[in-house]
Amino acid sequence: MKTEKYLIPEKELVQHCIRGNKRMQDLLYRKYRTKMFSVCQLYASNKSDAEDMLQDGFLRVYSNLNLFRFEGSFEGWMRRIFVASSIDFLRKRKIRHCLPLIEVSDHDYHINGLQKLQASEIVEIIQSLPDKYRIVFNLYELEGYSHKEISHILEIPEGTSKSQLARSKQKLKMLLVEG
Repeated sequence: MKTEKYLIPEKELVQHCIRGNKRMQDLLYRKYRTKMFSVCQLYASNKSDAEDMLQDGFLRVYSNLNLFRFEGSFEGWMRRIFVASSIDFLRKRKIRHCLPLIEVSDHDYHINGLQKLQASEIVEIIQSLPDKYRIVFNLYELEGYSHKEISHILEIPEGTSKSQLARSKQKLKMLLVEG
């Protein structure tokens, strides 16, 4: 069954899923679960939350498949859904408080130690960040959103996004030095 995912063109797979074909929905899940779980892990503070985020994300994907227009990367489209779903999951947990703003100069948070770590170690270090710092860090550094976009997504001032990013980098640097 593993080779089956390579035999079905992505467009056809998506169309079968839209029509409610359970076998194809399962195939879609198996094809993307590992990559999307990695996305969820970046936003979750533990494996259990990441698994919940994964399930929520796939539910959203299945219910919105008819909106995908095959004009760009399907995986990229899914990734955006998983990022939004993960943030919504955290919002439901009422993790919306603002963390204290701490001024950090640019030279205080230059991180180059990440290049020497395994991917699993990097995920573990990122997961150890406080939720708001982790979310801003992921959105800015990994997803490529601007502070203005993050401000809109998280409903926080743009300055708070910048401060939380700086604080997350400072915390990461501290964790790298300790580890």
